[in-house]
Amino acid sequence: ALPIFKYDRTKGIVFNTGIFLNLSQDHISAFEHKDFKDYKEAKKVLFSQCETAIINKDSSYFKEMEKEAMEGSKSVLSFSLKEDADYRAVDVKHTDSGYKFKVEGKNINGEFSLNMKGLFNVENALAAISCCHLLGIKEAVIQAGLSKAKVPGRMEIFMDESKGVRIFVDYAHNRLSFQTLFDAIFTEYGKVPVSIVFGCPGNKALGRRKELGEISGQLADFVYITEEDSGEEDLSLISKEIFSYAGKGKAKAIIIDSREDAIKKAIDEAPQGGVVLITGKGRETRQKRGILYEETLSDVQIVERILSNES
Repeated sequence: ALPIFKYDRTKGIVFNTGIFLNLSQDHISAFEHKDFKDYKEAKKVLFSQCETAIINKDSSYFKEMEKEAMEGSKSVLSFSLKEDADYRAVDVKHTDSGYKFKVEGKNINGEFSLNMKGLFNVENALAAISCCHLLGIKEAVIQAGLSKAKVPGRMEIFMDESKGVRIFVDYAHNRLSFQTLFDAIFTEYGKVPVSIVFGCPGNKALGRRKELGEISGQLADFVYITEEDSGEEDLSLISKEIFSYAGKGKAKAIIIDSREDAIKKAIDEAPQGGVVLITGKGRETRQKRGILYEETLSDVQIVERILSNES
């Protein structure tokens, strides 16, 4: 789905295993994919370059991708959190730090621990387990590795003890990841007040401004629109476009150009027992401004500094 396939950057390379997780409207602009069909067709190229395809059966595009994989790959397997599949996660249980779940499949029937929040991370973990098992890695080794797995900037949790506010830093940046993130929060914590800090990049994935604006405006209580790699496009115009959609929902939406100031205000104003979502940048330490990438504090560093000063 990415330029590596569209522009033949891996042409001639045959991958042992290819995994399909999901597909949504994204990466559509003059500099990426001209439309959704072009994006989807680029994703399908993977199946002509891998010996074994592992496909998420819970995706609404499963049948279409399975058909493509049957034609292009030597073998096709599936994984699922909901349906019968070659690899299925069952008995998924919340823990303080993440989840415990069992995996049922051919020659595998063990319990796994994942120390990351968000049910979508269980889905990602199941894809990794399926791949590792297929490659002959012992189940005990997979279990040990997964229990230690952490992705810096992915669903990192911080706590403002003074107000009982949970702060999540995550890379969510498009419709699917935003919706999944909100679903994870409401599933885990109920209908708590939610604040969200985010922006959109300049001159790429232009549809995100409407999509993320609408989702945040409808599902969050407070929306802080800010800088997120505006590049050569005017930051104020990007923010105003997002605001035009976010402002139509139930949320109170404001624009704050400085990302650090936006994060601080979101934490300071978060209601007792609420949740603050800081999305898009994670542990990245650069902002694209104009044609240059400038060094900045990461979202994690900003949160840590704010909480440290409050303690």
